[in-house]
Amino acid sequence: MTAKPHYTIRPAVLADAAALRLREADARELAAMGLPAVPTLAAAVAQSYEAWAAVDRRGRPMALWGLTTSSFVSRDASLWLFTGRQVVKLQWSFVSHARKYIDNCRRRFSTLDIFVHDEYKQACRLYRLLGFKDYAAVDLNGNTFLRMRQYGY
Repeated sequence: MTAKPHYTIRPAVLADAAALRLREADARELAAMGLPAVPTLAAAVAQSYEAWAAVDRRGRPMALWGLTTSSFVSRDASLWLFTGRQVVKLQWSFVSHARKYIDNCRRRFSTLDIFVHDEYKQACRLYRLLGFKDYAAVDLNGNTFLRMRQYGY
């Protein structure tokens, strides 16, 4: 008998934006952008080419992520990820899923970018672990964000 997974993946819905209990570091990252959390997450879900949620057994979001493109025919994509307090329960299984998702994106897009607040060291390490390389530093509201990049296949 195998144990049930701690989470499932499903398409994100707008209600997930309000339900996600952001990790402190993710909330600080949004604050560094000068953006309010819930409306920003809702806009990310609504305006993305695709958006996903990792939800616990009760259907509560543990993480939201997706990608945006400049048009439906664009070969360049920007990824985003915001995690909730429960994400620590996911540990390496979520990293494994993220690798598969990014691999799938690399098959569909020629360039993948992700922006991360340079003070969010844990996220910077995660994205490097997932194969992203530092590409450029961008100033936003007096804060430095790293533009990290991967290329498609």
